[in-house]
Amino acid sequence: MVNSNLPDSEVPKVVLHEIGHYIHDDAMVNNYLHDYYVRIKSESTANQFMIRELIKEYVDYGFDAKRANYINLAKNLGVKNYQDVEIELSKYLMKDSPDPEDSKS
Repeated sequence: MVNSNLPDSEVPKVVLHEIGHYIHDDAMVNNYLHDYYVRIKSESTANQFMIRELIKEYVDYGFDAKRANYINLAKNLGVKNYQDVEIELSKYLMKDSPDPEDSKS
C-alpha cells in the first residue's frame, strides 16, 4: 500500500524501494525494529535497489550513461544519495569499456 498523499512523481520510487525490501530483507525482518544497524542496512539496500532500477530505466529509454552527470541525474531522479547514483552509473560505464585482456594478443 502506498501513501495516497504522495505526489505522483514519488510513487514509482516508493514502490521500487519497497520491492527492494521485499527482495533483500528476509534475514533482517525480525531485527528491523530493534537493531539500528540492521535498519540502516535494510534501508540502504532498498535504496540501492531503487537507484539501480531507476538507472536501468534511464538507460533503457536510450539515454547514454557515458554522458550522464551523476549529480544532475540524481537530482532529476529525485535521489538524495549522489554517491549511490555515481556507483550505479559506473557499472554501465564499465560494461561499455573494452576488456584490457582483449588487447593482449
